Amino acid sequence: MKTVTRESRGIVIEVDCEPEHWIKRQLRQGNEWAWCCAHIRVTYKGILTGDDYLGCCSYKGSSDFVDSKFRIESPDGTVTHAGYYDDMVDECLSQINAQLARLCED
Repeated sequence: MKTVTRESRGIVIEVDCEPEHWIKRQLRQGNEWAWCCAHIRVTYKGILTGDDYLGCCSYKGSSDFVDSKFRIESPDGTVTHAGYYDDMVDECLSQINAQLARLCED
């Protein structure tokens, strides 16, 4: 870890370059998931689609992205585990449901 200081202003900034070095190594080794923009597309009956994007992703691979989960605790104490992939699929499904609702209005 590098430490940059500016004593005259009392500012101390610590920079950890290891994540950046890991990403560069992974990219050189062909891991496209080391630094990427994830794009999820869900298609319903080949007609309706929903899309979602997530930039600045850094994963060991596609399965790491799909399987990564974080803990969510709701105000009532219920605990669930979800990840960005799950959220993105849900967003795509919401878009498709909105499209279906508009089609049914006609």
